[in-house]
Amino acid sequence: MRGEVRRLQLDLEPTAIEATSRSTDIPARRAGPPVLTRWEHVVTSWTRVARADVIRAIEEYDRLGQDRFLAEHGFGRATAYLLIYSGRSYDSKAILGVAYKLATGVRLSSHDFSGGMYGAAKVLRNLGFEVRNVRDPAGQE
Repeated sequence: MRGEVRRLQLDLEPTAIEATSRSTDIPARRAGPPVLTRWEHVVTSWTRVARADVIRAIEEYDRLGQDRFLAEHGFGRATAYLLIYSGRSYDSKAILGVAYKLATGVRLSSHDFSGGMYGAAKVLRNLGFEVRNVRDPAGQE
């Protein structure tokens, strides 16, 4: 049995020819920032969104009205989490998506991030906004 394990270990080691062909056939990875998927970029870029960006998105929402704002930016109505600001309620995910565009210049679709308590609601709360779960008021954080 022991000899069998040793033989299997040896079989896994690359031959000298395989080792040299690997090092010359595959170009070396260049140093630089990691390449992120769109989703990874969004998740790591929330810090670029400031409270002022959210307020600008709210002002646009107020100017356009809910239906037009949602249609122009490609979001639907919130089903659970509402942003509460100055006594009014707003579609939290849509507001954060537009705030992200204002902060970064990158437009997000509603599929690029979550709106729930670990997504838009969490980001907005971290910026000092009130976010209310209207679907499950007892489940507030």
